[in-house]
Formats: sequence, C-alpha cells, structure tokens
Amino acid sequence: MTDFLLDLLSLSLGGSLAALVLLVLSRCSRLRYGGRWRCLAWLLLCLRLAVPGAVIPVEIEVLPAPIQVELPADRVIYEAPARQPAPVTGEMAPTAGESGAVPAPQEPGWTLSASQMIFAIWLAGGVSVLALSLVRHRRCLAWLDQRKLPAEDPAVIRRFNRLADGMKMEKRPDLGVCPALSSPMLVGLFHPALFLPGEDLGEKELEYGMLHELVHCRRRHIWLKALALWVCALHWFNPCAWLVARAVERDTELACDEEVLTCLPRDQHAAYGRAILAAAQQKGATYET
Repeated sequence: MTDFLLDLLSLSLGGSLAALVLLVLSRCSRLRYGGRWRCLAWLLLCLRLAVPGAVIPVEIEVLPAPIQVELPADRVIYEAPARQPAPVTGEMAPTAGESGAVPAPQEPGWTLSASQMIFAIWLAGGVSVLALSLVRHRRCLAWLDQRKLPAEDPAVIRRFNRLADGMKMEKRPDLGVCPALSSPMLVGLFHPALFLPGEDLGEKELEYGMLHELVHCRRRHIWLKALALWVCALHWFNPCAWLVARAVERDTELACDEEVLTCLPRDQHAAYGRAILAAAQQKGATYET
C-alpha cells in the first residue's frame, strides 16, 4: 500500500509539472498550433496519469514517474487492544489440580497505520468525485428522457444525414429532439445521441449546431472528457488535475470550431462565430446539472 501511495504521489507531481508546461505552451502557441494538437497532448498526459504504475502487472515494464518521492517509514497510529481468549468449558477445561497447563494465546488486535489512513482518505475522495459525476450524469439523462421526442422532420433528417455523409461518418449518433434545449446537445459514451432544440432556429444556425456536435462525436471528445474526469478522481488532491480537465474542455471546443470552419466557406465563418457565441450564452440556462 505504501508503494502504491508513493507511486501515485510521484506520478501526480510529475504530471503537474508536465501539465503546467503544456498550459504555458498552449497559451504561447495558440495561434500557431491548433486545438487538435493540444487535445492530442492532453490525451497523452491523461493516459499516463490515468494508470499508476503500481497497479500494472509486474511483467509490463512501466516508465518510472519523472519525480520520485520518499516518505518516512510507515508507522502505526492506532492499535486496538488484544482480545482475551474465550474461557474453555466442559471436559476440555483443566481442573484446579492440573499443573503445566498452557494458557491459550491472545488474539492480536487490529492496527491502523499511517499509510492505511491516507489510502482510505484518498479512496473516499476518488469515490466521491466519481459518485458526484455519476449522479449529475444520471440527472441529465433523466431530464432528457422526460422531454425527448423522436426526430420526425424529413428536412432535418436529410440535413443531418447529408452532414454525416460529408464527414464520412459510418457510425453516427441517434437523432432526437428535446424542446427544452436551446442548442444541440451530444450525450452518451457507448451510444451517443444528438438532441436538437425544439425552438425554431434558422436553417444555418441548426446546421452549424449539428455540424459542431458531429465533429465532437467523430473526434470522440466525450471519451477524452471522461478520461480527464477519471484523472481528476485519481488525483483529486492535486489542483493541476482540475486545471487539465478545464483545459480539455476548452481545447476540445476550440478544436471542434477549427474543424468546422475548414468545412464551411469563408463567407460563413462570421455567421458561425455568432451562432457559437449565442449558444454559449444560452448554455446552462435551460438545465443546470
């Protein structure tokens, strides 16, 4: 257990250094390198942080953490008193005149070491992060289930298929409608679904929204965000892990916008920018997780 904690702490400190370097580089080179490459850098970092070396089988060679930490020797911080053995009764009980009777050994009490307490605190924090995220996700799905409708407009379905065909997407998300939404929303890891707003959006605004979410789906940005969440659960004590999650959220959106702009004529770039800004302002107004 001590080895696991040491490896986790070393990995977290090394990941913090790498994350800070990436954050500085991404800010300095935002105009030269696109969000797609920054997302790739975050993916590689998250993959390394997602699996501490101590939980990998010994047969697999794992690169050592860039920062090694040495902790003082583990010590016992609490020791329960030993339990007295139950008295022996019946035929097996020694008589008063017997001599040389060997007393039954005492049952040792349980102990709590510093490493066990730290591990329990770390585990409780990680479980809390995952449980809270799962509850919020379930609430979102329940909210959508109560309001979703099947997509029945032939024009919208044709436009959706045309965009997916243009992106050469063989596996495309299910299409639905949620009247309470103000902008398209993509949900689901294994079975993604794209929900369109029920309000009457302009033809171009609706097309921009669908194209934006289809890029998210094709690039599997939801999986990258889920991986960043897992990293936050493992390294919840490290503020840099949460900075990485925020950077992943930001750069996936930027990478998506960059790819959409390459698919649109130049004269539509300004209109797409206005549509994205309007959707960002309305995000969270209809549903708060």
